[in-house]
Amino acid sequence: MRNLRTSSANTVKVTDEIPANCTYVAGSASLAPTSVNGKTITWEIPTMAALEKLTITYKVATDKNIFSTTLWRDELETDFFETWDVEILEGGEIWQQLDYGINNSRALHANEAKDTTDFAVYMLNPAEAVLLGNEPSIYFYHQYNTQNTLDGGYLMVSEDGQIWERLSDSDWSLNGPNSDLSYSTFVVPNLRGFSGNSNGFIPSVANLSKWAGKKVYFKFRFGTYDNLVSTQPGRLGWTLDNLEIINPIYYNTTACVTSGLGDNICLASKGKGTLIESNKIVSVTPKDKEIKFNVFPNPAKAIAYVNLFNGEQFEVMNIVDATGKNIYSTVLNQSNQQQIKINTSQFSKGIYFVEIKGKQESRKQKLVIQ
Repeated sequence: MRNLRTSSANTVKVTDEIPANCTYVAGSASLAPTSVNGKTITWEIPTMAALEKLTITYKVATDKNIFSTTLWRDELETDFFETWDVEILEGGEIWQQLDYGINNSRALHANEAKDTTDFAVYMLNPAEAVLLGNEPSIYFYHQYNTQNTLDGGYLMVSEDGQIWERLSDSDWSLNGPNSDLSYSTFVVPNLRGFSGNSNGFIPSVANLSKWAGKKVYFKFRFGTYDNLVSTQPGRLGWTLDNLEIINPIYYNTTACVTSGLGDNICLASKGKGTLIESNKIVSVTPKDKEIKFNVFPNPAKAIAYVNLFNGEQFEVMNIVDATGKNIYSTVLNQSNQQQIKINTSQFSKGIYFVEIKGKQESRKQKLVIQ
């Protein structure tokens, strides 16, 4: 808080409400409170000089049995090309899996280049969690250090892996987009995203309730413009780590300030408040009916084979090119068909996706034709 008057303010009183299921940690406050009465903590300050600024911090202990619930998680430690793929829209940069994560763990990184670039990383298959429960949300850690506004990135969500929707600022519950992104970089009007300097890893949470009852794909797109980069110290670009889908729980309070001059101002924490950490436990259910298949050889030249498992779940197989155009389709024999032979000599060299659709879900795998 700050006294913006040109004269001193007297009899200043600050009160804050301790959230339910939390208790004040004695001795943790940067300024000793005048009183702690139940869930109310109070500071009485005799006088504040003109333009004086005062910051008060304190700690609370939370109930160890209360936490946000994890529905799905990807720590990005395994070979990400098994579940993610890259898309190059302009320039020569791609997302990479490097040891740039929290505590030097593996993470996805987009480099800020001295060039004009536009590239994305996206899920080949939807996250293995139906969006159920209270306010299903994506939760991830990231850090960014880019030229402000001209370079940066943003998140998109899809139901089918083909049509992507950007999230609006109102969808974010914690540390949402902090900047406009230049039209020169993405050629998208009124675009918001992450740009500038996060000063280390920060958590972000976005509400996915508009897709409740469904499974979704995620895509992260990053771009740079011209030959300028951030002059701030540290690694340049955008790094993503520890993705989760959660049912979040937040603690929030409203602090009030009064004074002998009649001031009475109350303010809640920014956004929804403080996120309670997730339990990192994902429920495991039997997957005997899950769509399973593999493609070999891969890369392929003249012939490729698709091996099917749990065949009673299959209905159709499509092969699409990198633009999403369907170039091959066949109805599957659900009774006993186990292997499909594909004459790939008719395809141009490049990257394709084999998609198997079942009664309740679909799965994709990448196929490279040489």
